[in-house]
Amino acid sequence: MNINLSPVTVKEYQFIQTYGDETFRISDIRYEGSVIVFPKKTIQWGVVSPESITIDSLKPIIFGSEKIRILLIGCGQEYKNLEQGIDSELRNHGIFCEWMNTGAACRTFNVLMAEARDAAAALIAI
Repeated sequence: MNINLSPVTVKEYQFIQTYGDETFRISDIRYEGSVIVFPKKTIQWGVVSPESITIDSLKPIIFGSEKIRILLIGCGQEYKNLEQGIDSELRNHGIFCEWMNTGAACRTFNVLMAEARDAAAALIAI
């Protein structure tokens, strides 16, 4: 079942329109599997469970071309914080991290984009 999100849009930023059935629709483009959503681009993310999130898997956020200050981590169906030093390492790079379930991360990302914030979302597909 796809969950439909109807965001108020700011043209220069991406918005998550739907999630579910192992897919996302982001700014009218369909993505299968997990993704990292930046304000202006989306990339595939090879993570399938919270346990496989590592600081290495988050390097596209740390070293990407878009400066990110807030990272939302969508852990799938249920919230899990398996931080294992990830939060402190991200803080060393000036990034605040918030762990939540994927649905909450999608909704929160849209709010942050409507506010034109420097945020990204690393989302495990559900």
